[in-house]
Amino acid sequence: MDNKRLGKLMLEQRNIQKKKISEVAFETNISVDQLDRYENKGDAFTQRDLKVLSHYYQLDISSYTLDIIKENKPSKWFFKMFYIKRDSDYKQCHPTIKSTFKSWIKGVKLRLRNADQHDVKNYLFSPEKVVTHTPYLYLKFFYVTLLLAVISDLNASPVLANIFVSMLVPVMLLILFLELDITREVKGIKILKYFLYGGTLSITVVYFFRGFVGYPNIMLLSDFLTGLVEESAKILVVFLILRKHKIQHVLTGMLIGFAVGAGFDVFETTDYGIATWYHNDASFVGMELNLLMRSLFALVGVGHHYWASILGGTLVYVSRSEKVRFKDFLHPTFIIMLIAMITLHAMWNFISSNYTWVALLYVIIPSLLLFLSMFYVAYTKAKIDVCRLERSQAEHIKERPRMIGIRYRRSYAKSFQRSYRFVDKEIPLDVNIAPKP
Repeated sequence: MDNKRLGKLMLEQRNIQKKKISEVAFETNISVDQLDRYENKGDAFTQRDLKVLSHYYQLDISSYTLDIIKENKPSKWFFKMFYIKRDSDYKQCHPTIKSTFKSWIKGVKLRLRNADQHDVKNYLFSPEKVVTHTPYLYLKFFYVTLLLAVISDLNASPVLANIFVSMLVPVMLLILFLELDITREVKGIKILKYFLYGGTLSITVVYFFRGFVGYPNIMLLSDFLTGLVEESAKILVVFLILRKHKIQHVLTGMLIGFAVGAGFDVFETTDYGIATWYHNDASFVGMELNLLMRSLFALVGVGHHYWASILGGTLVYVSRSEKVRFKDFLHPTFIIMLIAMITLHAMWNFISSNYTWVALLYVIIPSLLLFLSMFYVAYTKAKIDVCRLERSQAEHIKERPRMIGIRYRRSYAKSFQRSYRFVDKEIPLDVNIAPKP
């Protein structure tokens, strides 16, 4: 962030102009305390103050990487993050069930190969060019990966079967999330990169801390300790990634958290598959059953991708600026959500290790409802913001002078016929055109 550097430059410009801070505050309508924080402490700028000060000091801020305060400030109450104000914009822009169902039906239909390649290229490198949000790429990945997993099973290949089955559900859901992301704040190629090295780094941090804390044999204590270490490692990696971007929407934070959690889940599932293979005397069937059970639960709401996504979205939600800070970890809302994720993780470990499968509903239902409710609100708010932006751009275009094509007429005296020719160039309406003699 270049906030401190820009603040020092503003201070130098004020000294060159020989103006007191009170004079600048009077002329810019910004308080003296706020100006002092901008100049000396490098506080995050508001959109209005940054625009006014850059114009006041005649500074070019295009080359600066600045921390800017978000327009939508987080609420003080925990459950407010699962609600949305139903105003006029909500009625016009929110995704209805009918339109959502139609988009999913369109995604099932086959498309041309050229169009598919074009869409994949846009998703990866130019997300701003994606016009529709019809999810269908996740189905292609699912079919191809499932076919490869079946072929590996028929050939009894433990390595390939382990890899393909472990990737089947988390990566499919990650591609689906990427297709549903309407904000397009992060490129798809970066999401895949965060999936790979984010998952690798987070699981490496877990094994590093496990070397010190170990696995206590006390009931529930080891489960809560596992949840604390793994959830803390994932959200730490998510935090380091979020620091590299300017994030305005909670949906983007959820997507980045989902990518890191999906990578963690794939590596952990692969680890479990290898452990089952060795501990059960190279039992291929036992390994496949373990992988399939974990993939099934990863589909219905239990998994690191869901929990890391919730924590990543919460971290963006509680942050007042476009870049998250360390102090956001101390926000009461984030602390409550972190405790909730650790508790769900510990309950899942305890229940699954004791084979009380009926009690799994106590983990699946809260985890799935928590994720879906948060995703729905984040997606709706993002869609309203995008709709609002498109509407403002359309109104801005309407305010420009209208352009018309000039119609010229030629008269032919002999045949008394008229022919018209349109000129390609366009001119404003206020230009007077004298008729030809």
